[in-house]
Amino acid sequence: MKRFTIGLALLAAAVAPAMAEDFFSTADADRLFTFGARVGINTSNRTISDSYFNYWNQNSWGTGFDAGVVADINFKNFISLQPGFFYESRTGSFAYQSSGVLDQDGMVLTQVGKGRQYLFNIPVLVSLHFNILDDLRWNVDAGPYLQLKLRSTFDHSFQYPELDVNNHLYLTNNEKTAACDVGLKIGTGFDIFQHYYIGVHYMTGFLHAWNPGWLGGHNRAWTFTIGYTL
Repeated sequence: MKRFTIGLALLAAAVAPAMAEDFFSTADADRLFTFGARVGINTSNRTISDSYFNYWNQNSWGTGFDAGVVADINFKNFISLQPGFFYESRTGSFAYQSSGVLDQDGMVLTQVGKGRQYLFNIPVLVSLHFNILDDLRWNVDAGPYLQLKLRSTFDHSFQYPELDVNNHLYLTNNEKTAACDVGLKIGTGFDIFQHYYIGVHYMTGFLHAWNPGWLGGHNRAWTFTIGYTL
């Protein structure tokens, strides 16, 4: 029994370095550049500051689609830099009320609506790779992104209260969704048989989601994609 135990210990000591090397390989990558296509769906949310709608401020998550391409610059087997370019559609709905703001019938002003936005999204991710099996690789991604608005039906979709120079309350609706945003994209995914991909990522914007900027708010989104790598 003692010899068997010692034998198992020696076997484990011999196999463990090989398993660790395979799991987190620091060898040079076989290809410096690889390219892939991605398609998927997203769910997103666009908030607004409580300063304007302090009685009821509800921004619902909507659904949309993503389609794009990525390029991997493979420095080593375990790490690559992955710039991407995506065309995205995002939707959402809102319901706003602000205490003390009345409509023409003397009721608290209630505003509801929904919209859709089309945009370009340009992430640049650092991707770490871990070999689970010979034909299954786990990826962990993180990096910044730039978002550029193409068109939005959210623009001028509600009114917000303001005070004029005489301290009189009035309503204005010159709001638009912000023309651009920068933020952080993080997520994980799997490469299967070296070509097929499935992944999920979370995106959070750093800039205000509306113009004028004092309306505040931020963009949030989850993306779920599948793809093929050449």
